[in-house]
Amino acid sequence: MIYERAITPAATDTQKVGRDLTPNMRALRLTMRIAEQLLCHGVSAHDVVDSALDITETLCQRRVHIDINATSIMASQDRGIDREPLTLIRTVSMQNPNNLIVQEMQDLVRSIRGGLSLDSAEARFEKIIAVKPTYPSWLTMIGNASVTAGATMLFTNSWVVVVTTFLVGCLVDRLIRWLEARQVLSFFVQAISSFTITMSATLVVELGNRGVWPFVGVNPTLIVVGGIVMLVAGLMVVATAQDAIDEFYVTASARFMKTFMMTAGIVMGIVIGLLVAHGAGSKIAVSPDPVALGDPFWQVMGAVVIAAGWALFMQSKAAAVVWAGIIGGLGWGVYMLTAASGEALANGVAAVLVGFAGAIIARVYRSPSIALIDAGVVPLVPGLALYNGLMQFVDKPSASSVAEGNMLLLTALSVALSIAAGASVGNYFGRPVRSHIVRVKESIPEMMPTFRRKR
Repeated sequence: MIYERAITPAATDTQKVGRDLTPNMRALRLTMRIAEQLLCHGVSAHDVVDSALDITETLCQRRVHIDINATSIMASQDRGIDREPLTLIRTVSMQNPNNLIVQEMQDLVRSIRGGLSLDSAEARFEKIIAVKPTYPSWLTMIGNASVTAGATMLFTNSWVVVVTTFLVGCLVDRLIRWLEARQVLSFFVQAISSFTITMSATLVVELGNRGVWPFVGVNPTLIVVGGIVMLVAGLMVVATAQDAIDEFYVTASARFMKTFMMTAGIVMGIVIGLLVAHGAGSKIAVSPDPVALGDPFWQVMGAVVIAAGWALFMQSKAAAVVWAGIIGGLGWGVYMLTAASGEALANGVAAVLVGFAGAIIARVYRSPSIALIDAGVVPLVPGLALYNGLMQFVDKPSASSVAEGNMLLLTALSVALSIAAGASVGNYFGRPVRSHIVRVKESIPEMMPTFRRKR
């Protein structure tokens, strides 16, 4: 539900003209609606404010102050000493990611800055909202499930494991959509999803123990890890760190708390699933030791599949999906080259490259930077470290295992923070570079006639 409140002076001719709003009020309402669409699809607060100010500075005669606190957007306009200020507040409900809509909104903002009239801007906005460009659900399901398959490719090139985790990912994606359609709270959606992943791994183990082909010898750890990566991928860690760096502390705190609760839901679902499996007499083997990474080539291919799959799930354009896969593969390559320096540092350096490249490519190819960066860092998500840490509390609840589990979970947390901070820093330094590249690119056609005349 979306609420909007306008606090305006009573009985003034600047509020309405007949049945129609004044151009100033229309511009403010359009600004709020565009900002809502950007924020609800995961764009950082800083970028939302910048886009909103671009609109008001173009369409409004007086300066407008824009602020975002968690899920509330406020626009306040000082109209002089003889009139009361005009303030609008809009509450935003988060939605599933849709970078097609984000791209349309960002293109609309650029068109407004380029001189698009208010009437045309309103008509174009209404057309975008009416059409709501989306991919078919089966296509986004493939993208989401590809994240689980790509995660297992980091550790093995067995087609049985890859296909099995892909099918589990498809099942969980359908389950999540079914739960969300019934307005189940996100915490329980995460818990039920991770429980389903754990029970699916248990089923695979039992089929393998009974000699059912092709599940004999399948490692259930990889299935659970792939599912964890898929669930953790949607927690917006990059946007959270970006808001903190940009000094939107309230918004960053709210997003961090949501991330914490969603992670807690994943933990609860896995723990309950393992307890149920063990209570039912399942012989599922849980290894407390880290799983060794596979062949470097398949690692890079897995990272490409993860990043491209997540970009597809976020409904990015085809070019953005391709570039997300390339950036994800490059980021993982940097991680492999710097892995000897430590997990946190290696992931942080790789995330800096992802953020920097994502910021530049997003501007040149007119794609949302958050789409490329979020997808590019998903392969770096410490799903395996989180899984191994949890297993210490479930499989061997002794003093030593609890201490080791705490250490593994702390490592996973430090890696996650390093990834988020690295991506944010890379994006920060990539912004001025991408603007310079765009200016050079736009100046090339203007320079060509000069070169021809000199000839």
